Amino acid sequence: MHNWSLVCFTLFTQSAIGLVWVSVMGRWFGGGTRADFTIWPISIALSLTGLGLYAALAHLTKPRLAPNALRNLTSSWLSREVLLVQAFAGALDAGTSNGPYSRALQTQVEAIRDPERTPSARILAAMCEQEEGFYQFTQRMSLQHQRYFLDLPLDPAKAQAFDASATSSLAGQRAIEAADRITFDEFLANYFAQ
Repeated sequence: MHNWSLVCFTLFTQSAIGLVWVSVMGRWFGGGTRADFTIWPISIALSLTGLGLYAALAHLTKPRLAPNALRNLTSSWLSREVLLVQAFAGALDAGTSNGPYSRALQTQVEAIRDPERTPSARILAAMCEQEEGFYQFTQRMSLQHQRYFLDLPLDPAKAQAFDASATSSLAGQRAIEAADRITFDEFLANYFAQ
C-alpha cells in the first residue's frame, strides 16, 4: 500500500491538532496555567506534526522536489496539507515572542530541501567515511557515549548519597536473610503448595 504515508501524515497531524485543541479547552475551562498549556502538549503536538511531515515525504516519488509541492495548491492535496501545517505552526506561535514552532517547522522544511541534513543521511555519511557497517557504527557510537559519560565528574554529594543507599540496601538484605527461619528448599515447598 503506497498511501500508508498519507495515512500516517493525516493521523499524526490530526492527533497534534486534537491535542492542542483539547489542551486549549482544558486551559480555558479548567483554569490551568500557561506553562501547563505550552510545555508538554505543544512539545508532543510539534513532534507529531514533524513525524507527519516526514511520513508525507515517503509518498513523493522524488522527495527532493518536495518544496515544489507547495506550488500546486489547486491540484495537490499534499500541497494544501503542508500549507495548513504551516498555518497550524503559525497559530501555535500566536502567544509567543520568537515563533519557536514556525522556526521548528522551517528546520524540517530545510531538511526536506536538503535531505543530507537529516539524521539518517548523517549516519550514512559517517558509516561511509569510516567504511563500516551499521553494527560497527553503533558499536563505535556506544563506546564513544560510554567514554563521555564515564569521564563526567560525579558530584561528591551524589556519590555520598549512592554510597549511603548501597550501605543501607546491604544492611537491609543482611537483616532479611538473618530473619529467615526456614531453608530455601522449605520456602520453595511452601511457595508451590499455595
